[in-house]
Amino acid sequence: KTFDPLGSFEKSTNKILHYVNNHPKKQEFQIKYYDRAGKKEVILEAINLKQFERGSLIFKHSNGKQEVFIPIDRITEILQKGKVYWKF
Repeated sequence: KTFDPLGSFEKSTNKILHYVNNHPKKQEFQIKYYDRAGKKEVILEAINLKQFERGSLIFKHSNGKQEVFIPIDRITEILQKGKVYWKF
C-alpha cells in the first residue's frame, strides 16, 4: 500500500455527502466548493445533487438540461439551514 495523504479526507467527505444525499430533508443542505476558474466559493443546493461518480459530484444545472461536475476534493463546507454542518 502507498501512503495517500488525502485518502482519509476523501473517505470522510464521501461519508458525509452520502448522508446528505440520503437525508429525508435534503433540501435543508447546501454544498460549498471552490471554483478555480472563477476564483471564488460557490454554493449549490443539495437537492440538485444527482449522483456520485469516481471522486466527483454531479449536479443538475439550473437550466435543467446540463450537468455540473464538481471534484470532491474542492468541497470546502456543507451547510444545513445556513449553518456549518461540516467544514474542511
